[in-house]
Amino acid sequence: MAAKREFRSFEEYLIERLQDPDEAAIYLEVVLDEYAEDRDLAGLFYSLHLLAKAQGDIVDILEKAGIDKQFLDDILSKKADLEHASIGTILKNLG
Repeated sequence: MAAKREFRSFEEYLIERLQDPDEAAIYLEVVLDEYAEDRDLAGLFYSLHLLAKAQGDIVDILEKAGIDKQFLDDILSKKADLEHASIGTILKNLG
């Protein structure tokens, strides 16, 4: 009998890939290009959220950026006023 395969989500796979700095840089470039076209700020923040998870403790990164974790949760659930988000600060703290 064959062993049962464990499956993981695409998000888990992507976070694993984004731990590689070269992969993260390419992903960020694509994400920023997409944002330039569609201006989907929630999508941009979701992508930055995945990058942050891949790079380490997201709470530490948010604290360095001066952003409350609840605010990020609100952005991802589309409850937040996105005008007050500081994309540059987050990118700087992601390295």
